[in-house]
Amino acid sequence: MWDVPDDWTLEEASTVPVAYSTAYYALVMRGRLQRGEKVLIHSGSGGVGQAAISIALHFGCEVFTSVGTKEKKEF
Repeated sequence: MWDVPDDWTLEEASTVPVAYSTAYYALVMRGRLQRGEKVLIHSGSGGVGQAAISIALHFGCEVFTSVGTKEKKEF
């Protein structure tokens, strides 16, 4: 459990589990992610991309990511 930040709506907060469960399913369940692997994550600045980065880093993986714009690269 975690506290919803004051500046988030409940609608915004409700999307967090969706992003993380999608990323977890893709990386761990389907992709069989292993500790220390190298992982390429497309659209790393989006919700699922951010969740995937977090999960991969938790597994001690080396993460590479792509983004669509210079502004998203700064993110």
